Amino acid sequence: LEKEDVIYSYWHNLLVYNGAVAEPPGDARPEHWVVREIGKALGLESPLLAEDPWDAVRIALRPAGIDLEELKARKVVALRRGNPLEFKTPTGKIEFYSKAAEGLGLPPLPKYVGPKGRWVLTFTSEPLHTNSQFSEEYGPPEPVAYVNPASGLDGVICLEAKGVRVRVRAVADAAVPPGVILMRGIPKSLDGVPVNALTEGAPNPYGGTPRVNYSVVEVATCKTEDSERA
Repeated sequence: LEKEDVIYSYWHNLLVYNGAVAEPPGDARPEHWVVREIGKALGLESPLLAEDPWDAVRIALRPAGIDLEELKARKVVALRRGNPLEFKTPTGKIEFYSKAAEGLGLPPLPKYVGPKGRWVLTFTSEPLHTNSQFSEEYGPPEPVAYVNPASGLDGVICLEAKGVRVRVRAVADAAVPPGVILMRGIPKSLDGVPVNALTEGAPNPYGGTPRVNYSVVEVATCKTEDSERA
């Protein structure tokens, strides 16, 4: 309400310009100001931190064929995307086997190499409708880790990575592949530690995105006092 903004949605192709309708209360500041000040405090010198935020919006709008001044004047503008089913491949279709990558001497298909002697812990987002945007409606869920029955894991187990250890409750589920630990959502451990404290800070090798939904972990032996607290 206190700032100009451009709003977009996952569910439709409309861009909306919101004008400020009130002055910021007290010492309130917009997000870009906060990020810029944090960057200064950290000694960062990226030119992006000095970029005018509306210049950044103009650049972001170019591929959509929309001018910022037009958006401000009309308030609501539909994205001009062209054909959403046309892809930048030699055939114009989705490629599962990349000829372009093959031509560059790269693997035409992604090659997955699983961790040896360790487990892949993955978190899923499930449409259970048990939480609002900020908190669980019915209290914190139990930290259940689903594993393949052949793993032999049962009851309270300890997961460990980067020197962080969390206690969760293992439950057998034949739908989970061997070597995988599946948790629905990102709950807190039996000790109240967020389970995603196990995730790595290094970017994902596929796309350079943050590793927020999986980690490589070891199943450690819980200490006696750990099991007693369960």
